[in-house]
Amino acid sequence: MEDIPQKIVNSSIKGLEDTMKIFDYEAYQKAVNCIVNANRIEIFGLGTSSSIALDFVSRLIRIGLNARFFTDNHLEQLSCVSLTEKDVAIAISHSGSTIDAVDILKIAKEAGATTIALTNYKASHIAKYADIDLLTGDHETTFYSETMISRMSLLSLVDMLYMGVLLSDYEKYTSILHKINLLVENKNY
Repeated sequence: MEDIPQKIVNSSIKGLEDTMKIFDYEAYQKAVNCIVNANRIEIFGLGTSSSIALDFVSRLIRIGLNARFFTDNHLEQLSCVSLTEKDVAIAISHSGSTIDAVDILKIAKEAGATTIALTNYKASHIAKYADIDLLTGDHETTFYSETMISRMSLLSLVDMLYMGVLLSDYEKYTSILHKINLLVENKNY
């Protein structure tokens, strides 16, 4: 029992290091630019990736971007049909092979949206429909791996994108963020 905390931390660090070894800075910059310039940003995640998608949407909304997330797969598909070349669809899927996640990105691409996949480097299915891939490394363990190391790596990609967007126009986005922070502060006792 005494070894568990250190082993978890070490595995998480290794997963993040593996992600940085394959990190594509050019793809990252393209993704940030697409998000900043999008009219509408649809973010999709199923299963354990849904909480990561919701986290990303809430961050983008906090800085004034038109971002959406649906918990229902049918609503996700319906929203993709109306996407245009001015919009961005981001699918978050560790495996990259969940049929619903792959189908969502396919529908978005066919509608003309720029498509971004946040996934594992081995995820070839979803990559077929991604204009931009942001990939995580493949450091996995046998126990509960998808909700531990891969989640940490995917959350790190979300943090990187958020900070990239925030710093793309620091004055604009921090001004909006300040108003949101005041609103949240006024909700506390």
